[in-house]
Amino acid sequence: MAVARRWLSLSPGTLAAKQQNISRYFAFDVDKRRSAGIINHDGRQLFVVKGGFEALQPMVTAVGLTDSSERDLPLQGQLADSETAMRQMAAQGLRVIAVAFRPLAAEETEDG
Repeated sequence: MAVARRWLSLSPGTLAAKQQNISRYFAFDVDKRRSAGIINHDGRQLFVVKGGFEALQPMVTAVGLTDSSERDLPLQGQLADSETAMRQMAAQGLRVIAVAFRPLAAEETEDG
């Protein structure tokens, strides 16, 4: 919801400019339970994937946190906390979509 609210607050011109940053899109795959894309962000290309938490969790190697007090928590603890939050939201009837990304190396890009 937080991300959806942020996107709704953008003007149509700003939203169109953000969409131009998408250089490739991979449609939702029912079996994999995720979709993906390559975006240009701050001069670098990122591979971004969104989907069910359970589908993305096995691929996660780090969790981005905004609270610096949680940075020392091991990855498994961060994932467990994330799963707890996801389950609490789902129990309230909310649809939860996870988002993950990683920078692409030059050899992984169409330009590289």
